[in-house]
Amino acid sequence: MLIESTLTAMNALTQPGANLVDAYKNFTKQVDALGKVADKAKANSQKATAQREQYLKQWQESQAGIQNAQLKAASEARRAELMPKIEAIKASLTSAATTFKPFHQDLKDLTVFLANALNPAGVASANELMTKCNTDGTSVKADLAKASAAVKDLAASIQPGNPAPAK
Repeated sequence: MLIESTLTAMNALTQPGANLVDAYKNFTKQVDALGKVADKAKANSQKATAQREQYLKQWQESQAGIQNAQLKAASEARRAELMPKIEAIKASLTSAATTFKPFHQDLKDLTVFLANALNPAGVASANELMTKCNTDGTSVKADLAKASAAVKDLAASIQPGNPAPAK
């Protein structure tokens, strides 16, 4: 995972006897790659949000045409079953986006700071922010894992041929 490799590259700067120039180059490369992936993920998330809203609108419109009371109730029950799963995806992705932005900014700040203070004293003075980045990175990874699990749960729920869950 790119977050893990970025944190590993950052932490390599703190290793005794580390070649700071090589470690810094690797770290900045990882931070840049993380930013590119984040930009792509943000665009994909915006597209997915629009598609989700369109899908839910179309579903509601199509279901409004059901005249049979039993099928209408079953359709509403299915919607009620899936909505918490859809909302879980939305919530976890929103949380990941919220925690990612300051996390990535801190990493970028480190690259700028260390560009001008690439020595053991400079690295030591950035230790507090590096510790924060490790903590925040763990939070972002947890949010992304929740989102992934929520997507898998929704996919399993809507896959054709799966039996309806027991109530």
